[in-house]
Amino acid sequence: MAGLMRTTSRSESENHFFGKWTSPHLTLVEFSHYDMAIVYQRYVELKTDHDSRFRKPILKKDLQLEKEASVFCTHTLFYDVQEEIYSSYTHCMSVNILHIDDVEQYSIRDMQAENRISGENNFVVYQVDFRKSEMEVKCSFKHYEAYGLLCRHIFYVLRMNSIKEFHRKYLNKRWLKNAKPSNSSVSRINVESGLSLQSEVFDLYEIFESTVDRLVNNMDKLKIYKDEMNGLLAKAKIDVPVLPKINSKDVMSSMVGVKESKEKNINNPDQSINKGIGVHSRWRSINEVEKKESDKRRTFSKC
Repeated sequence: MAGLMRTTSRSESENHFFGKWTSPHLTLVEFSHYDMAIVYQRYVELKTDHDSRFRKPILKKDLQLEKEASVFCTHTLFYDVQEEIYSSYTHCMSVNILHIDDVEQYSIRDMQAENRISGENNFVVYQVDFRKSEMEVKCSFKHYEAYGLLCRHIFYVLRMNSIKEFHRKYLNKRWLKNAKPSNSSVSRINVESGLSLQSEVFDLYEIFESTVDRLVNNMDKLKIYKDEMNGLLAKAKIDVPVLPKINSKDVMSSMVGVKESKEKNINNPDQSINKGIGVHSRWRSINEVEKKESDKRRTFSKC
């Protein structure tokens, strides 16, 4: 996220972060312990990761959408999604439905939005376009475009169409538990492979990290798991061998159709004499030469 912020914003954010751990009244030794802020930040990150994996949030309704949100999303984002799902039952109602080709247009009235507006007879209605054949849904409230989370009006339309599972295209990666991979090999995934391969890789990382977290206090079982992983790695090396690296010169030779000669018959030419190469001096006028000669101190010839 730091790449999306201006330089001034990053500086102010860093000053605010480290300002909670420093003070002008500290000694030099105490001031040098500002690295405790980084340690505390890492501790909070590890704690939230642990809570997201091994603690289950409280469900308000026994719904499949709510259960899937608790599995995929972090706890903080789950409660936001849970509030939208619950509000689709308590604050939304459909007032009109239009069928245009393969698109269904729903007019959803949000009663909670009406309560926030002063005055009477203020009916806030949002339009939701739903294409069931391609599972595309779009709301005029623009909540998904702004935050990457589905709004209550979309959840209401999904419930009207008996859709009980999250479609994977609307699970934004930045809100998932496996958003941050533990290895940089994900960057080597080809973009043309699609999101399915990337999702499988993220699931593998999550399974591996969750297994290690459970076995970290049992050394015997951890060693057994390590041996099994080494066996799978050896099998993967046999099934998918590493191809030798292709030399760039061989690639160019195959494209041109000419092989590079091993002997060098053509040498680099000698350096040419261009303007400015040689004696770096300038022409001096007669007056300048005479003045320089006259400035010399005269000596007695017999001394």
